[in-house]
Amino acid sequence: MARLLLIICLLGLSLNALAHKFYTGITDIQFNPNTNSLEIIHRFATHDFERHLTTLNDKRISADDKKVFEAALKQYFNQHFSVASVHTKANTSNDVTQLLPIQWIGVEPGIHETYIYQEVPGYKLNGKLLISNSVLMDYAHQQVNTVNLQLTQHKLAKAFTFQSHKQAMP
Repeated sequence: MARLLLIICLLGLSLNALAHKFYTGITDIQFNPNTNSLEIIHRFATHDFERHLTTLNDKRISADDKKVFEAALKQYFNQHFSVASVHTKANTSNDVTQLLPIQWIGVEPGIHETYIYQEVPGYKLNGKLLISNSVLMDYAHQQVNTVNLQLTQHKLAKAFTFQSHKQAMP
């Protein structure tokens, strides 16, 4: 009996070791020349948002209640995702950073993944972008966020990985 219990315990431990949780998010940013806007689409695990937003708000936040879920996500994204334009000031070598206004378009919560849609209207292709993406990094220290950036139709998209909060985009 003791031997059977030991085997069951070891089997349970080995199954837990095989279970591997990934903490990843994908953000696609694309310039739309027809509207002169940056279109932003984020994709993250729904259950990670539900758990983290519940903890942050001290009340259950579920994707099943889309209105409450979206309001909590909007507030969270305002604090953890931003885009700024970086220009070199004329006749100096000093950089000027200007935070760009991001409009919230909406959210599509799914069983496994949630899609968040945002837009930066009236964007002009000049200078650099400074992107801050700390989404869910305060939830899981293993969180890795990838940003795919395509500013022109003639250039290949570039991908950037965030394991810290900010990265400058050429």
